[in-house]
Amino acid sequence: MVIALVGLLAAAALSAGAYVAIRSLHPPHSEENWTVWVNATGPWRLGLPFPVSSPGTSFADWLRNLTVTGDASAQPRDTLRGPVLEVEGTGSAVLHSSAVQVPMIGNLCCAEGFIDATWTTSVNISGPAPVRLSLWAPLGPVDVAIVYSADSDYCWRDAEFRGPVPGDGWTELAGTDSISCT
Repeated sequence: MVIALVGLLAAAALSAGAYVAIRSLHPPHSEENWTVWVNATGPWRLGLPFPVSSPGTSFADWLRNLTVTGDASAQPRDTLRGPVLEVEGTGSAVLHSSAVQVPMIGNLCCAEGFIDATWTTSVNISGPAPVRLSLWAPLGPVDVAIVYSADSDYCWRDAEFRGPVPGDGWTELAGTDSISCT
């Protein structure tokens, strides 16, 4: 009986040690991705919003990891409706940024600041669906698709806004923005 008890305790200790070792190889974190596709036949200029949270992913974090593919250039810009990524280009372009959040508060179990993230420009959720994201487009016309995804061990968030933009100032792009947790 003593041998069985010692064996059981040893197995439990090994199991707990394996769990700690596995968790240290994959500590709790979340991953966020923001991608924008732009398609136009001529010159265009857009002010694109980011989802930001505190603690979590800041506007500066998104800028730090930004890549631009195509004939376009990007820089941050403050507007009366909030900060945007001002992008100027001709033809088609793809912009992408990603971020990894690590636990920052509490028991360090989760990194889910993305749940409370807000877009740097307004989102109109009043009235009938779909959700509408404010987008600055002083030069166009252009077709735009903005896709944002975030996930952790327990929650995920998906947003997608797409459609034609006339290129005459502020406009709203229709889409969805949903959050789920298990």
